[in-house]
Amino acid sequence: MNKILIFLFLLTISLKSLATNYYVNDGSTVGDVYTTAIGNNGNPGTAAAPFASLTYAVNSIGLVLGDTVFVDAGLFYQLDENLLFDVNNVAIIGAGSLLTEFDHDMGGGDFERFGTITADNVTFQGFTISGYDFGGDAYGILIDGASNVIINDVLAQDSMPGGGSATIVVRGGSSVEFDGGGSNCNSPASVAGGGVNVEGNGNNVVFNNYSFSSNFKALQGGSALYIVGDATTAVTLNNSIVADNTNTSGTGGAVFVSGSVLNVRGTCFSNNITNSGSGPKYGGAITVGRGALVNISQCSFSGNSVSNSGKGGAISINTSFSGSGSAAIVNIDTCSF
Repeated sequence: MNKILIFLFLLTISLKSLATNYYVNDGSTVGDVYTTAIGNNGNPGTAAAPFASLTYAVNSIGLVLGDTVFVDAGLFYQLDENLLFDVNNVAIIGAGSLLTEFDHDMGGGDFERFGTITADNVTFQGFTISGYDFGGDAYGILIDGASNVIINDVLAQDSMPGGGSATIVVRGGSSVEFDGGGSNCNSPASVAGGGVNVEGNGNNVVFNNYSFSSNFKALQGGSALYIVGDATTAVTLNNSIVADNTNTSGTGGAVFVSGSVLNVRGTCFSNNITNSGSGPKYGGAITVGRGALVNISQCSFSGNSVSNSGKGGAISINTSFSGSGSAAIVNIDTCSF
């Protein structure tokens, strides 16, 4: 037994020693933080001789346990798409969400997502993704069956799906923490669209100081945040902003939740609209469906509205909307309306 433990310890140390820091830069050194030269995929990927694209580091070099890729300030235009992060304990670190941008600019049509995370302990930090266009699932980032994922200071914006889902999708019993950043200005080309979807059972998602703003969604509730699962899925919003989102579906809501647990604290809901054609609409800010447990404290609601004999400009509860369980429970403490 002791020999086995020693072997496993030495193996762990050996794997850690193989971990590498790689560096990526665009065609300019202006404003750079990590590198001292322009990027070239013929380079070894050091700070002094960086790669030119994240795709090259992920697909051609191949990341192993513990690797970190530092992506310097700059615009990476139509270079990075459909990346698979299936190795545990890797990190993609930009120079900051206002400095490092991956812009796909709707190039190449459908089925071009920025990346899919299926491994544990993956970190995305300090960059913006924009202009991605996927025909289903997430059209920016898909997190599927992954644990301890950290998304820190990442902006996902200006994307437009070919139909089917939101900019970021969390599913498959994933655990994710979003710190700073946001999902903003995302619009649908056809079916769904919107900011973030949390789908299915066993997910645990936390948003801290996150922005959901100016997202548009049709034919599905939750233009900012859509949550559907059972009581094993829990989502927490802390000190976040949910503003200027528009929903034109029958279920409505900048936030839609059914069957799951939603905890909201210190969050501002302002100028969210549910607005479309015939029939009553529900929940300008939050729509609560069957089986949900929602706890809201120290939040503010202002300027939220719903059209067509609408129900609940701020919050609507409608147990006719599908979800696990029967009744819906909403607890509100120290909020302003």
